[in-house]
Amino acid sequence: MNACTAATNATHVAAEGGFIARAVGESIFTAGDTLEAVRAYVRDAVECHFEEGHIPKIIRLLFVRDEG
Repeated sequence: MNACTAATNATHVAAEGGFIARAVGESIFTAGDTLEAVRAYVRDAVECHFEEGHIPKIIRLLFVRDEG
């Protein structure tokens, strides 16, 4: 993945409240109680995961809600 490629994260609304985020194709997982928190945690996790110079400039968050 190069610096111009976007990391895509699937963000699930947790049954007990809050959000769970995981990257598609990378070992990146995080969670937060609020949307603002999970966005900040995802950015931090992506920056920690990739080496300098290879951090994606764009992170896409896809929201998934389990109906059931």
